[in-house]
Amino acid sequence: MTKQSYVNTLLAAAIGLTILGIALRMGIGEHWFSLFGWPLLALVATIVIAVALFRRYPKIGLRRWPTLFVLLPAALIALIQIVFWTAFFITGPDGLGLGLARSMTIGYIDAVLPGVLAVLAALIAWLVYRGASQQ
Repeated sequence: MTKQSYVNTLLAAAIGLTILGIALRMGIGEHWFSLFGWPLLALVATIVIAVALFRRYPKIGLRRWPTLFVLLPAALIALIQIVFWTAFFITGPDGLGLGLARSMTIGYIDAVLPGVLAVLAALIAWLVYRGASQQ
């Protein structure tokens, strides 16, 4: 993958994700978008970035393992959010246990999650920049 096709792939992904986000927001509404839309966009973005990096890195002599090391946790965080809310709403009254478990742990999660996401975002930006900075 050339540098130009790499940059074009990332630009097309950004435009596509913006369009998908707007369509999801309009289609499923604000409430459902806050539960499912953001994690879905994050998951799709992670997959697109991973594919672009996996194609680009060998061409410029870089190893692929940093991509997996950074993008896998990002994808898992998004997937956990989607699976949790799906299970919560599908199980009906049995979802009360999930809700209780979430309410007991949310204080701890909310304390560390912004820092974890900031570190992941910085590492992803570094990986993307690394792929674009070399010929």
